[in-house]
Amino acid sequence: MGVGRASIIKAKNDFGNNSLIKNSNTSPSSDADRDDGIRIADLFLDGNRANNTSGTEFSFCVELRSTADCMVERVFCDNPKGDGVSIGKGSTAPRPQRITVTNCIISNANRQGIAITNGDQITFSDNYINGGLQHGIDLEPDGTAIVRDVTITGNQILNNGATTSHFGISISAATATIDQVTIIGNQIRNQTGGGIGFRGCKNVIIAENIIDSPSAVGIGNITSVTKTIDGMAILQNMIRDSGTFGISYGADADARPFVIENNTVISNLSDIGINLVGHSNGGIVKVNYVENSATRGIFISACNDMVISENLCLNNSTDGIVFDSGTASTDCVLIGNVCQGNGSRGINENTFGTNDFNIFIGNSCRNNTGVDFIKGGGSNSIYIATLDFDKPVRQHLTNTATWNPPSVADIAQTTTTVGITGAAIGNPVMVGFSQDLQGMRLTGYVSAANVVTVVLRNDTGGALNLASGTLRADILIH
Repeated sequence: MGVGRASIIKAKNDFGNNSLIKNSNTSPSSDADRDDGIRIADLFLDGNRANNTSGTEFSFCVELRSTADCMVERVFCDNPKGDGVSIGKGSTAPRPQRITVTNCIISNANRQGIAITNGDQITFSDNYINGGLQHGIDLEPDGTAIVRDVTITGNQILNNGATTSHFGISISAATATIDQVTIIGNQIRNQTGGGIGFRGCKNVIIAENIIDSPSAVGIGNITSVTKTIDGMAILQNMIRDSGTFGISYGADADARPFVIENNTVISNLSDIGINLVGHSNGGIVKVNYVENSATRGIFISACNDMVISENLCLNNSTDGIVFDSGTASTDCVLIGNVCQGNGSRGINENTFGTNDFNIFIGNSCRNNTGVDFIKGGGSNSIYIATLDFDKPVRQHLTNTATWNPPSVADIAQTTTTVGITGAAIGNPVMVGFSQDLQGMRLTGYVSAANVVTVVLRNDTGGALNLASGTLRADILIH
């Protein structure tokens, strides 16, 4: 008897490729023939992997094949030679359905803590998975298999993985189908590899997870494959001290629009906070907090039709937000981002690249070590009310005066003044006149405290005499 467990089941030495608990009909021919209604609870299962020299990865603590309406709860799986819990089906058998694994402890697995290769309506909740040599939880369909409608919630996943290619939670389909996955409210800490990895999936929500100190990426692509990622939302996650990127969404083939919103990414140890590469079909990156990354806050490369808005990028080692200099990004809109205290630029559209046709509206770039804002190498981007160029605009001063300019001969000029309280020498001045200038040039400058001098210059080739009108002078105080 084990404390808190009704029974102890331990694999004998050289147990081979057998499972401690396995349903009887692993290859039913139809739904009617399948095993269903199974409940496995309150057991201590010892896989005895150190003494199973004849076993491989196919020796599990719990193995469910083509079952339906099953519950695995409060089971302690220790030292399995393969996975702690494995869910799948025979080659021609029905897919598993409506299976829940909850409140289990799975430790020291030689492979995955929990793995599924096929199934619908699956829930993994409130489990503690520690010390496995590969992924903590693995969705791994092969060939034409389907894993669909999966919820992974409330799990604590610690200290798993033998290499940086392993993840706390992995959802990976090269040619198979992974669809409708929700990963919410999990805690993933101290992984040898990454926090949450994905590829070749669709309709995935990754939300409200805490990912602390992974050796690789916090949340990101596993590898690029020739398969669409369609419908990805990465929301309200906390990522701290990741070994590489905080969030990395590189381009799988034909990657569709996505949302990265309201995440907190802090103190990446060697790379970028949010890394965006190769998205030609648009996406939204908004209201993220990115601080103290080892390089850039947000990096954009070969992306089109993106909206990047209301992000706070603070104290990153180089740029707050930067466009790649080697591969162009176009038709992106950056609105209301705040980039302050970064080690180089606030926002860098990159003059060395061909980034063009982008729109920048109302971004605030202040107190960065380098130039606060750098425009790109193209000539068609639009910049509106961006508070940059080392200091923001703090005050707008303006005044008008009625002016009837005298006749101005060719290659000559005339002047007048406009009083503006608060004007100081060196302030930028903009001037305008309510009459057609007929080719003459109108400029202004602060000539003394509270005084703007306006110069009307004639280089048209003949004398001109403008009608009386209203003269306006505007000053921007930085």
